[in-house]
Amino acid sequence: MKKLLTIDGCCAVLALHHVSGVDEETVLRVCTLRNFHPKKGMEDRDWKAAADDLGIKVRGLAMEPCRLKRFIETHPDGLFLLGTHDHLFCLDNGIIIDPREKMAGRYPGGRRIIKQAWRVTKSKPVSQKTP
Repeated sequence: MKKLLTIDGCCAVLALHHVSGVDEETVLRVCTLRNFHPKKGMEDRDWKAAADDLGIKVRGLAMEPCRLKRFIETHPDGLFLLGTHDHLFCLDNGIIIDPREKMAGRYPGGRRIIKQAWRVTKSKPVSQKTP
């Protein structure tokens, strides 16, 4: 994960790396093929396509925007990808997985507004021969 943390705008790549369990080189290669650009990040449709390539299946949740703290209270179990207005990170059984925030010395606080959420329904490592 150390290489990914040096790349600006890689929140989706980091989230997919955590969820898939696939090595960071492969995840970065797949995301680059799906329009990941350093400093610009990825659009939702692009990271979802990369997730599919990596064997990750997600199901969008119908929800109103809410604070992260509230989301955790209502969804204490499961693996989720959560989106704010410009960021993607994971929630794994109530634990916030956001390495970029920790690296910057900030605690990923519960006051963030979650605009979109996807439950990870299937995650399986793929072979290293992914496109």
